[in-house]
Amino acid sequence: MNLPLVATLVAFFLGIYGLISTSELLLRRELLSSNGLLSWDIIRLHFNSLFNKRLLWFFDQLCSYPQILLILYIRLACSFIMILSFALPKHLFFFSIILFLITNLIVAFRNRYGNDGADQMALIVSAAFCIGVISSNVECLKYSYYFIAFQALLAYTTAGWAKLFSMQWRSGTALKYLISTQTYGHRWLELRIKENTRLPLLMSWVTITFLSCFFIFFIIGGKVLLFGLVGGIFFHLGNAIFMRLHTFIWSFLSTYPALYFVRIDMDTFIASFR
Repeated sequence: MNLPLVATLVAFFLGIYGLISTSELLLRRELLSSNGLLSWDIIRLHFNSLFNKRLLWFFDQLCSYPQILLILYIRLACSFIMILSFALPKHLFFFSIILFLITNLIVAFRNRYGNDGADQMALIVSAAFCIGVISSNVECLKYSYYFIAFQALLAYTTAGWAKLFSMQWRSGTALKYLISTQTYGHRWLELRIKENTRLPLLMSWVTITFLSCFFIFFIIGGKVLLFGLVGGIFFHLGNAIFMRLHTFIWSFLSTYPALYFVRIDMDTFIASFR
């Protein structure tokens, strides 16, 4: 897998993430209004003692409603360009990546209480990817993939170990209660869990084992890594279907091309000493 192909795939998956997450915000724009749950008038109170009046005025112009809608529309346009980056001019690709990162930073700052793990991962990946791409340096781009790959390993492993040390997750109680909530629950799965009380325990340990061992898939490499990546796709697909975590699959998929590239690059480096 060569560097340009990895760049195209990373941009494609980030673009789909941006398309979905931005569309969700635009469809529920009332949350961003002055009376909404993510009102800037409330969020800015946190910064009153941190920023001077000029800086606050600047952020007011960016983050207030309805100005924030313009930022979202720009991110939406950048997402479309990144999805189609394989067929577009190189300079347009570069420009869209830079704007995508800037708008991501603004939205993350503006909705600091409404972000989740998918938003955080997408922001980290887009920052590293942007630096690598605009540098126009092969080595810099390669090391940006290394950063993205190890960030993915860190995210999966820490999530797995955190669950491993949680009594609620080890007993299946956490998953059982999670599935029954209105926000992350799923009625069909909730009924299946009530019919089979061992199901949440099994699902919890499958989740814990997969996440905790993800770095092992990477270390072994080859078909084992491919198995881990396919397993990750099905894991996030299940979360999208049953827990409505629609953006996680795309933000984490954006790290998979980097993971595969880095593993191959490490194999090539090790083979050079034989």
